[in-house]
Amino acid sequence: PDFFRLMREFRKALPAMPFCLLTNGRTLSYPEIARKTLSILGAPLCVAIPLHGRDARSHDSITRAPGSFGQTLEGLKNLFRWKTPEQEIEIRVILHKRSVRELEGLIAFLLAQFPDTRRYRLTLMHFEMEGQAENNFESLRLSLTDCVAELARSNGLLDQFGEFRLYHFPLCVLPEGLRRHAWKTLPKKDVHYLRKCRSCALKRNCMGVQRWYCGRFGEAEICPQK
Repeated sequence: PDFFRLMREFRKALPAMPFCLLTNGRTLSYPEIARKTLSILGAPLCVAIPLHGRDARSHDSITRAPGSFGQTLEGLKNLFRWKTPEQEIEIRVILHKRSVRELEGLIAFLLAQFPDTRRYRLTLMHFEMEGQAENNFESLRLSLTDCVAELARSNGLLDQFGEFRLYHFPLCVLPEGLRRHAWKTLPKKDVHYLRKCRSCALKRNCMGVQRWYCGRFGEAEICPQK
C-alpha cells in the first residue's frame, strides 16, 4: 500500500540514480497503475519482467497462478504504451529444465508479439538456487552445458533482437559468438572462481560460477581457456 509513496521518496532523494523495478508485471495490467508507476519513477528506469512461456499453459504452470500469463502480457503492453524513450523494458527468461523446452517457441512469440526489438531488451538467465528452485531442484535441473546447447538452437532468432543479454554464464561454457552477450551480474558472495580458473585467459571478464553450482553438477564443465 505504500509503494507509490516510497517510490516518490526514493526518486526525490536520488533523482539521477538508475532504478530497476523487478516485478511479475501482473499489477501493471491495470492501466492507471502502469501509468502512475512510470510517471513517479521517471528516468533512468528499467522495468524487468520475467516471462515463463509462450502461452498460459506453460507460463501459469510455473508461476502456479492461473491467469498470470494474461496479466503479465497486458502489463507489458501497458508499459510499451506509456513508457518514455528514456525508460527501458527488460523481458527476462529464466532457463531451467521446464522452461528451456519452450525457448524457441517463446522467443518466436516475443518477436511476433513485440516485433520492434529496439524498444526492449531480452535477458536469458540460467536459474538460481533460491526459494522454490531449491525445493523443486530435480524438476528444474539443467546443467550449463545443456542450457547452452538449447541457446545455440535459438541463435537465428536471438540475432533478431537489438540487444539480448546472458546472465549467470561463465564465459568458458559459451561459444565465442555468445560470449559478448554475457554480463557479470551477481554479487561476489554468490559466485566463485575454481582453482583451475586462475590460469584462464577469460577470467578478467568472466562472472565465475554460481556458488551453489559445482556442488550439484561438479566442475567438469568449467574449462580454462588459453
